[in-house]
Amino acid sequence: MNREAGNRRTSEYRKKKSDKTPIPIEILYQDEVIFVVDKPPGMLVHPNQYDRKTPSLVNSLSGKMHAKVYPVHRLDKDTSGLILFSRDKAAAAKLGEQFSDSRVLKKYHAVVFGTLDTPAEVTAPIRQGGKGEKQPALSRIRFLAEAQIEGVQLSLVEIELETGRNHQARIHCEILGKPIVGDRQHGWKEPNAELARILNLPEWTPMFLRSMELGFDHPMDGRRMFFSEGYPGMWQALLEPLFREIQ
Repeated sequence: MNREAGNRRTSEYRKKKSDKTPIPIEILYQDEVIFVVDKPPGMLVHPNQYDRKTPSLVNSLSGKMHAKVYPVHRLDKDTSGLILFSRDKAAAAKLGEQFSDSRVLKKYHAVVFGTLDTPAEVTAPIRQGGKGEKQPALSRIRFLAEAQIEGVQLSLVEIELETGRNHQARIHCEILGKPIVGDRQHGWKEPNAELARILNLPEWTPMFLRSMELGFDHPMDGRRMFFSEGYPGMWQALLEPLFREIQ
């Protein structure tokens, strides 16, 4: 890695992170019923019932559109990328059925610790919300690229979720022994702290998990719709020196 380039990029990241101006929310597609948003990292999807001042995607979009909006699914606070909303409650319910029936294409990219020699299918069941009986879960994980920085081995992987349990991608990567970089709950504390030191970041690396592809049937006319999105500036700034595949 070019340390000078890496330090320059991480300095740019810290500058962006410390900027307290509102994070812009990009709407990638919209029609009279649905819209697809590129969720920024660090933002809740639903409002925090105990702290209404905490920004959320629902409140921000409701204010922007001057109408009530309905998230069809959810992404964790620190996960970025594609998320589907509806302007109509009934349409949101129809779309939700597609997610429940595993008829939605959901692909993520993640940076994990370690290497992945062959594609993996992880089928470990997961408790929804950490409570009750464990539910079936299936994740397909395949290798995209690898890099090493000062002895820390990293891999860029694609994760296709057949089901949609809470923290599924994060838990299945942990079970596989390849925890996601920056995952505070299911990751490795010491390697994350060491990577933050190497990249000249304060305390902890951000979580590198991003919703990259989304495919579903439109709730009104049934046509199949596909969306894909590239890497955000955070990924570019921190990992471009490591992974040549990131453009």
